Amino acid sequence: MIDTAWIFWKKNVCKHSTRIIATTHPYLSGVLAIWIVGWSDLTLKPFVLAGFFIPYDAVVFGFTATAVALSIALPSERFIKFLSQIKDGTTPFKDFLFILAWNGVVHILAFFLFIPIIFIGDAAVLVPGSGISKFQIFMFFVLWVQFYSCFQFFVTTVGVYELADLYGTYCAGLRKVDDANIT
Repeated sequence: MIDTAWIFWKKNVCKHSTRIIATTHPYLSGVLAIWIVGWSDLTLKPFVLAGFFIPYDAVVFGFTATAVALSIALPSERFIKFLSQIKDGTTPFKDFLFILAWNGVVHILAFFLFIPIIFIGDAAVLVPGSGISKFQIFMFFVLWVQFYSCFQFFVTTVGVYELADLYGTYCAGLRKVDDANIT
């Protein structure tokens, strides 16, 4: 597993790092996490959050795995060739598959960050004004990754829609060609 993660990191994440960093959602996620953990008047019950986010992360990971499988299996060979036109050392199809894979990776990371909270149980509570603690820093990181994952899921959903829309347009164009050849 470590070897697979390292290869994915070297071949894909490093290549797309500018696109990952140059978006707003890593920063917006950090601001939200800092505000919730450090400055809001909210009493955080991490165990309750884990009960919500662990199933969410698992479902989104399932969505992502399914989307990857469908992206590879369903489109026609001609459409894949159409999407595989190399530009700037990559193709739109490879970029789309990276978005899906990255979405899966960040949701699995968020999932595993919540696992220790399950073991801690409902005894851990973050109360406003209690000062900075190691657990508060950990919860900032957990929430930052979780919020980032949620925003990334939005980006992924839009990406899936855009690919489906492009495929629909592509198929409509083929239909026009077929109809013109029939008449």
